[in-house]
Amino acid sequence: VWTPAHTDAVGAHVHRNVVSGGCGAGVALRGSARVFGLKVEANLINASDAPLATIGGAGVCLLEGNATLGASVVLSNNAALAVGGGVFVGQSSTLSLPGTRVDVNLAAAGAGAFVDGNASLFGERTTFTGNMARGHTAVNAWLSLLSATLARDAIDPTVGVGGAMLCYGCSAIDGVYVENSTASIGAGVAILAAPSSVRTVLTNVVITTGAASMHGGCVAALEGVSVTMTAVECTGNTANRTGGGLWASRANVSFANSGTVQAQTTRFTANRAQLGGGIYLQDAQLSAQAGLGRILVTENTAGAGGGVYCEAAMGASCLIQGVNVQSNTAASGGGVYVQGHVCQG
Repeated sequence: VWTPAHTDAVGAHVHRNVVSGGCGAGVALRGSARVFGLKVEANLINASDAPLATIGGAGVCLLEGNATLGASVVLSNNAALAVGGGVFVGQSSTLSLPGTRVDVNLAAAGAGAFVDGNASLFGERTTFTGNMARGHTAVNAWLSLLSATLARDAIDPTVGVGGAMLCYGCSAIDGVYVENSTASIGAGVAILAAPSSVRTVLTNVVITTGAASMHGGCVAALEGVSVTMTAVECTGNTANRTGGGLWASRANVSFANSGTVQAQTTRFTANRAQLGGGIYLQDAQLSAQAGLGRILVTENTAGAGGGVYCEAAMGASCLIQGVNVQSNTAASGGGVYVQGHVCQG
């Protein structure tokens, strides 16, 4: 289905379509297109070697513009051998997803959604459930499952980034609920720095029961990223290695408060990892605005650094500022564990 500018699509069932090396196996959008009441499932993009800007969104692809998917749109069981199993949002575009479900999609990276440079994704009663970023090898296995329910155990975990969402230098992700997503790095949201990266803003995002086989059960912020979190909830996520809640590697993470302290607090609660149950920092900066309540790290569990694990290499440093760390558990460093050279708090 191709919907150009100022076109409405209502009530269709789009399934089992394939594109090779393009964008939008199920639905491609451009301009101010609007889609309502649509079911998009079991669509496939089967090429993995094209540029990211031209391929993705096995379910829905917004090439450019300001589009809306709303009123019970369901995107499920779509797969991309590259990025964006469910949704692809092109550079400098904005996609709104009121009342949309993005469930059990698969991609090498950004299984639920891939949000490109300076693009934004806005939700309202929007859920991402059971999306899986598993790498190219695992995605190929999906071809044999088109006629069956996509079973997690049928696919071996390989390197995959961004289980629910991969933000490649994107501008904003707002108002989404994420649960049961899986990836190697960033089971909930992974944020990568693009050549023209802007500061990424996460607002009113809830991520729960995510599972990372390596790092970042909730959010992963990778080298060169600058991200601001406001009213983000990371609860009950796990990482087999580091950062059950947040994993930040050479990134700058800040926490803002645009309203009352209680309403805008970002929380890392009941997450688990080998190192850094709540937060793992590697040569990274973590800071909140002056005042209490902007970031709470509580009831997390780890082997070391139940609340926060800070690792600083030679010539580098970690910064922890304005963080409330309480009631966490670990064999070493129940609250904060520091390894390396300079950790400022």
